[in-house]
Amino acid sequence: MEKLGEKVYCSKCRQETNHGIIKEYKLKSGSYDDFQWIDEYYIVQCLGCDTVAFVRKYGDESMQYFNEDGEAFWYDDYTVYPEKPIENKTPTVHIQAKNFVNLTNHENLNLLYRQIVDAFNSSSFLLCSVGLRTLVEAICKNENVIGGMVTNEKGELVRSTKLVGKINGLVEKGLITQSQSEVLHQIRELGNYATHEIVQPKRKTLVDGIEVIEHILKQIYEFGQYKISPKSK
Repeated sequence: MEKLGEKVYCSKCRQETNHGIIKEYKLKSGSYDDFQWIDEYYIVQCLGCDTVAFVRKYGDESMQYFNEDGEAFWYDDYTVYPEKPIENKTPTVHIQAKNFVNLTNHENLNLLYRQIVDAFNSSSFLLCSVGLRTLVEAICKNENVIGGMVTNEKGELVRSTKLVGKINGLVEKGLITQSQSEVLHQIRELGNYATHEIVQPKRKTLVDGIEVIEHILKQIYEFGQYKISPKSK
């Protein structure tokens, strides 16, 4: 019996265990406005006690976590039925806003950052997502970055004053690394999707986005306009 890719909760064992796949149904990977996703369903059996359960596996391009260098790692979300009792679930994550000493000289950025954290802690995830995108735009404006080079539909390099270009402009100016720019592009896309499609992002995605934004704020403002070598990755 093929084993499910991740341990899930067993209602009889009362813990997360390995499960074998009895039956599976996979929807085709989808795409909407270049937003990629997968949606898969399984009837599974606990490999310890043989209890049968139903599992949904979902993943989309916003579901990533990042290290402080901006490297992305993908993950999928497994939902099992019967569900794990509420009293056994992991406590809600609460983010403590960081005190950036030099950021107080840029009150617009400091205020926006703190409102993003407040939105997250109040579970206003749509507002938090849009706020992260707005903060990326505000950093570009604060650093007088009005554009950057992008590849158009013809594969040609052109200069763009849209946010996609401004993020690349931060790299050109030596304020962030190429890896960090890729994270900011993910935040930009996540904010766009939340705004136009009113789709709430995952809690984990927002935690990772806030952590990367905090690292970039520290890098640019706490290190005294720290410049990155063009050879930095």
